[in-house]
Amino acid sequence: MGRFFTKEDRDQLIYYQVPKVLIIGDRYKDMKSNAKLLYITLLDRMKLSLKNDWCDDLGRYYVRMSIEKGSDLLGFSPSTFKNMKKELIKYGLLVEDREGLTKTNRLYVLQCEYTEEDIVRINKEVDDMLEEAEKVAQTVDAQLKGKSYPSREVKVTHHDGQNLTTSNNNLINNNSIKSKDLVNKEDPVNNESNDPINNSEQETIHKLTNEYRAKGLTKEVCLRVLEEVMANKDNVKNFGAYLRTCLERTLYNHNVKHGLIEHGPTFKETIKNTSLPYYDFS
Repeated sequence: MGRFFTKEDRDQLIYYQVPKVLIIGDRYKDMKSNAKLLYITLLDRMKLSLKNDWCDDLGRYYVRMSIEKGSDLLGFSPSTFKNMKKELIKYGLLVEDREGLTKTNRLYVLQCEYTEEDIVRINKEVDDMLEEAEKVAQTVDAQLKGKSYPSREVKVTHHDGQNLTTSNNNLINNNSIKSKDLVNKEDPVNNESNDPINNSEQETIHKLTNEYRAKGLTKEVCLRVLEEVMANKDNVKNFGAYLRTCLERTLYNHNVKHGLIEHGPTFKETIKNTSLPYYDFS
């Protein structure tokens, strides 16, 4: 079986345990990633301390990790290792006791701060997000099953500085692709204002997402663009034109990245001078 995992391997793997609040909790969301990696490593070393009863006179368990060993273990420079310790101290996750006498400092790893409400909220938000994404994905797969689309390789030519336009391809009256539901009509897309989308907008979503999937964008990219558009829905007057522009620019960026068209030097400048966002989902 080579390097593939089988059931015989499940008891032989060693895993790091990671507190959920450290990764997706509000309190630690701005913590540097390397500091989180250091915390996870130190937390794992606590198992050895607990096993060997390495604690101080107050019963507080600690670990020892020199700058040299820690830097080598995590692939940090010595200065990065020291800075990440300072980051953990700043967030109240580490206390360092300098003993001197050529001893490696004691590192007291502290538990993440959270409440029962935090745990319930984090679990619910993550579960709801994953369940909703899977529900939408399965709905799209079921609705598009058996459909055939043109080749995903699209030759597009844009002159330098040329603005993208939607006037020649009306998003409502475009009958070049027969639309099917992208999102279940009985389960409207949620947005920040909690306003359900109307029938006209629903139809627009179906037409445009299918059209741009046929042009080369993946289902996941279309859904990500749609999510961003829905978050800004209340700030635009023409929902359809806004969605088409975002999808078109995403497709343009995708084609540039994959060498299907040449990048106009003023394209990004043109986008930045408009009120519409530039999506880099390629």
